[in-house]
Amino acid sequence: MRNRSFILCTATRVLNDNIFAIHRFQKEDMERLLHALQLPAYYECVQRTKCTGMEALMILLRRLVYPSRWCDLAPVFGRDEPQLSLIFNKVMNQSKFNNKTIL
Repeated sequence: MRNRSFILCTATRVLNDNIFAIHRFQKEDMERLLHALQLPAYYECVQRTKCTGMEALMILLRRLVYPSRWCDLAPVFGRDEPQLSLIFNKVMNQSKFNNKTIL
């Protein structure tokens, strides 16, 4: 089991940090993007992994901005690699389904 002593990533902490450098979006655009992509307020994945819609969006954007390995992103988001992968895949599949007409 991974050491859980690192700080968990929260929407508030990341939004207050240098968000443009991390996600390539401005702070005020994150909420608009969350609603435009029709992401729910909460996600629950297959293995009962739970996260907020904003955290799921941040994982999606971070992975798409720069293709980092999951083990590199684990300390950033405070989650194990399988959890990050499950969340990313769930958001990506839902985004493709909800926006298939424009993709």
